[in-house]
Amino acid sequence: MRGFDSRRHLASTLLPRASLPKSVRAPFVVIAPALFATWSLGGFHLSLGPSIIGTVFGIDNHIVGGLEIFSLFASGSVAAVVVRNGLPRTVMMIGASVLASGVALTLVSVEIGSVALYFVGAVVAGSGWGATFLGAMRTLGSLVPAAERGGVFATTFVISYLAFSLPAVIAGLAVHRLGLSTTVEVYGAFVIALALISVVGFSVVQRRNR
Repeated sequence: MRGFDSRRHLASTLLPRASLPKSVRAPFVVIAPALFATWSLGGFHLSLGPSIIGTVFGIDNHIVGGLEIFSLFASGSVAAVVVRNGLPRTVMMIGASVLASGVALTLVSVEIGSVALYFVGAVVAGSGWGATFLGAMRTLGSLVPAAERGGVFATTFVISYLAFSLPAVIAGLAVHRLGLSTTVEVYGAFVIALALISVVGFSVVQRRNR
């Protein structure tokens, strides 16, 4: 086997390894809340969205629930394409702010019972998701040597998948004890807080680097 000492050596190169070099740990701490916010947003809509559509808005139509999920992910995809040439850090900060605004609209829509505003919130938050995640990944990519990017991106996706699943599971359990409205409010506030923490953190870092 040319280039490999043994079959075990070959197999070891195929195993994913999560790592976080010292050179990227400080910026990663600032970026991590934004990553957690984006994927928690997806968990929010996929776990609580159908219940919100049915219970809060009284719509017993699965197509409407599917359209809500579609609007979230479609807007994120479009946003990522639109901002792909922007400065990564700026894209991430603006995206996180937009995401927080979209979640705030979602919470207001649930409070006043407006399904139209709920869809608007999903589109705005989804746009923020696409921009934030693209900006975060490109920012990390620019800070990490090519040989170490695989390990850093593996760490990134470990955090992302935990954010996608863990809050959603907790929310599912909380609904039975706190009720749907309270769970939605707490979950939404959690996502907004994470997004804004990342924005503030990056603003502080940029000021220090001037």
